[in-house]
Amino acid sequence: TPTLTGTAGKYENLYIYDGLVLLGATTSDGTGAWTFTVPSNMPLVNGVHSFTVKDINFNLIHYFYIIMLKSPD
Repeated sequence: TPTLTGTAGKYENLYIYDGLVLLGATTSDGTGAWTFTVPSNMPLVNGVHSFTVKDINFNLIHYFYIIMLKSPD
């Protein structure tokens, strides 16, 4: 389960998406730092994921590409 981190404005409500799917929300702290761990009830499949972080007005704050690879059996 990946954890995303970044910075935004102070005490901003942020919404994290995987493509068009809303994964959840977090709030930045007094320095603007934020962190978000993808919930365990939303397991990610192997492949490329494009995570976006948007503020309450849907302004793009961050954009991530993560490639999930299955470990060999």
